[in-house]
Amino acid sequence: MNVKVYAPGFLTHNQISPEGTVSIPHGATLGDLYRFLSFPEAFRLSFYCSVNDVKANWNLSLKEGDQVSFIFPISGG
Repeated sequence: MNVKVYAPGFLTHNQISPEGTVSIPHGATLGDLYRFLSFPEAFRLSFYCSVNDVKANWNLSLKEGDQVSFIFPISGG
């Protein structure tokens, strides 16, 4: 299934397509996506994560077409 991902620019985006989507297995959680994107584990508690503009927990199961945002509080604006 495909989910749209918004990630901080300072992280590697190798797994994200040019359209901003990531293909993950059905039943994958937000935590699974985080690990799939190879984010450093040390940053895990530093991110605000939302799915479809609602704050989400790491164990939330993702669905086709979800929009996931990883917001690092020191990313600026």
